[in-house]
Order: sequence, then C-alpha cells, then structure tokens
Amino acid sequence: MGWRKKNEPDYPFVVDDLTSERLGPDGLKDLTVHLWPHECQTCGRPFNGTRAALRVEVGAYVATADLHHPDCCAPRWDDAPGPSSTAATVNFVATTVLLPIIGEQSGAEALRPFLLVNPGLEQVILAEFDEGWRVATTNYYAQYGLTGGGSVLRIDHTVPDAIAHLGEDHTVTVRLGDLRAGWTGDCGPEITAVVRELGGIVVAVSTAIHPALDSIVADFADAISHGQVAGGWVPLS
Repeated sequence: MGWRKKNEPDYPFVVDDLTSERLGPDGLKDLTVHLWPHECQTCGRPFNGTRAALRVEVGAYVATADLHHPDCCAPRWDDAPGPSSTAATVNFVATTVLLPIIGEQSGAEALRPFLLVNPGLEQVILAEFDEGWRVATTNYYAQYGLTGGGSVLRIDHTVPDAIAHLGEDHTVTVRLGDLRAGWTGDCGPEITAVVRELGGIVVAVSTAIHPALDSIVADFADAISHGQVAGGWVPLS
C-alpha cells in the first residue's frame, strides 16, 4: 500500500492510501487548517522542514490525528489501537490580546481581554459527522462549558467551573473544570490591569489558529467566521 495516491493533492503531510480513503479530500483539507508541524509526537524533536507523517487513531472513546517524523511512525490509520506509542507531549500556544467588542445590549465599543489558545499544535480530536470525519475541537471543549461552532463567539457566557489566575510576573492562567491542564499566557501590565478591572478574561480555543503568529488577530477573526472557535468568559479566582 502506497503512502500517497498519484492524483492526490499535495498535502503538507504524508498520507497513506487508507487514511486518504477514510478522510476523503474534504477531511484532509480540514486537517491542513488545524495541524501545525512543530514537534514529532513520537520522539519529541522538531520537524525542521521535514514533511510530517499523518497518523489517525480511532479508539473506543476518541479519535485523534497527529504528526510524526516518517522515520518514527509511518503514516497510517489505526482502528481500535492498543497502547499508544506516543512519547512526546502535544504543544499548546497561548497569547493574550485586547480586542474591541460591541456590547450586545448597549451597542457601545469596549476593549475586552482575550486568552487565545491553540490546545494542540500537532494533534487534534476527530469525530465522524454525517459528511464524514472532521476536526472536532469545538465539540470536544463544549463538554468543559465553552460555546462555539457558529459564526459568532459568545463572550458573555460564563464558563462553568472555570477559573483564571493572574501571576505576579504578568501572566494569566485559565483552567477549565475537570481538565487537568491549564493554559498560561503573558499579558503585560496593560492587559493585566484590564483583567483586574473587569474581574476576568475571555478564553477562546481553536486549533485553526497559531497564537504566536503576527497575523493572529486576523486569523482569529477568520476562524470565528468559519465556526472554528469555542470560548467564554472566565472569572478571576
């Protein structure tokens, strides 16, 4: 079985025939938006320009797609896999920004602090919908109280059981309910002051954005318009 069909588009990752068949062109196109080749999820080393291999694992409770060096893990589709061979840690990226928001009731514009988070550069959650397998980041984080998936992000919705904490070094950390991991981003004196004044921060989660890029504000707006962001208001603890 070959790694890529002769007539298959040139995706940024190496794909085997079975994965190409299962995901289809639309599913693979979806992954090109949501996967970021930072570090191999087998050995943990950077890709450094090496074209990553795509592995999909479909387990009893969750399906994932992640990236590896082709020499570490050949591209493949695994149904009901055994213990994962993944040794590396998925990298997240978070940054804070102040964005102008129009109040739903007042109609007035005001700056609101946001913690923009990509929770997994090299791995995403998949789900099988009517149209086929698709990235399901917003669906996954809905279980932690975030809302999204539409072309409008509800920032007035308080996320249940979520807390935000300001560090003495001008950082902000957000934790969601039972989610063991927390996300921390630098926020600087200006954003820190706004977070203190308002008593919280908007958390916005999407695997379609890379918060470290200079284009993050425009990319964030585009991701919202495509229903690729889940978020909500998180009060300070």
